[in-house]
Amino acid sequence: MPKAPPKKSGPKGPRKGPISEKEFGIFEGLCHIQCTLDEIASCFSTSRDIIIKRVEEYYNQDFSTIFAQKKKGGIMALRRAQWNKATKENNTTMQIFLGKQYLGQSDQGIIDDSEIREIVFRTRFGEDGDMLSEIKKRKDWDSSKDFDVKKKKKKSDKKKPEKKKKTEKS
Repeated sequence: MPKAPPKKSGPKGPRKGPISEKEFGIFEGLCHIQCTLDEIASCFSTSRDIIIKRVEEYYNQDFSTIFAQKKKGGIMALRRAQWNKATKENNTTMQIFLGKQYLGQSDQGIIDDSEIREIVFRTRFGEDGDMLSEIKKRKDWDSSKDFDVKKKKKKSDKKKPEKKKKTEKS
């Protein structure tokens, strides 16, 4: 299948000449901010093929290698900016985001009941795991009584309204 001719971008069509030293700096900067090959070609008013050819001539390496290498600089800069935001500016939102990305943290605070019971037991009674397993085997052990956080009010705890005393008239 023949290649489609490049789109004209100016009165004389796409640019075909060499890219200057300054323009290679621009090329690296565009890679740095994660531009696609099409976006880079558009910036230079030329075709993708011309960009690939000029970059390979200038760097004496395969285009995809250079392109990937230059994009990594942008990724590192972005990571550095995020890290600085989290550490130097003490941005809590960024700290949470980075914690999720690098430390495997999540918003899922779900712990199953058996884990809670074990944590509470170990906190109250020490690290004796054998004793804990024996207690768990008991049929009459009801964790809801021992570890219920909300205390239910007894009827006797409610305040009774005071009765007004009748005053005697003389």
